[in-house]
Amino acid sequence: MRERGVRLNPGSPSILSHAIAASALQPLSETQRGERCRAATAIDPKLGTRCESGRALLARDTLRALALLRQSTSTIDASASGRDHANLAQLLLAYGDTAGARREVAIAVEKSAHEYVREDYVARVYFRLGDIERSIDWWHRAVASHSSQVIWLLRSQEAAPLRADPRVQALLKSAGVKSRLR
Repeated sequence: MRERGVRLNPGSPSILSHAIAASALQPLSETQRGERCRAATAIDPKLGTRCESGRALLARDTLRALALLRQSTSTIDASASGRDHANLAQLLLAYGDTAGARREVAIAVEKSAHEYVREDYVARVYFRLGDIERSIDWWHRAVASHSSQVIWLLRSQEAAPLRADPRVQALLKSAGVKSRLR
């Protein structure tokens, strides 16, 4: 689906930003990854830097990957949205920077008092940090806001430990999410 979006609208920063995550780059050949990063750079140099960061992560060059990620996000400041901070927290976790992720998710939570921040972003960060209580709390918020992303709890292999929690089972039931994987 992501690749189809890139084919149909290769100049869209929104579509391309999803297509440059390390997980999205992984199935591509190294040549295709290079082409993707060049296309991202042509649209937005910061997007290109994030793409190169993903390439470095896939090459297991974590130090370079993290340096490039920090370079691409160096202008995140007080004017950045809570969503930006929550997204950055997810990226930092992917690169192994738990301290940075904790800092960014705290900012996202603070900003959520005044603006909409995707609850699933915050919930996933807390889950990946091992803070199950906060993760479940944010999943409850996601259900309350009718987020379609609650399906992640059911479909993601990563979420298996959460699915085993009776509170999450009750949450999924209250959200009307079918408990059978297809």
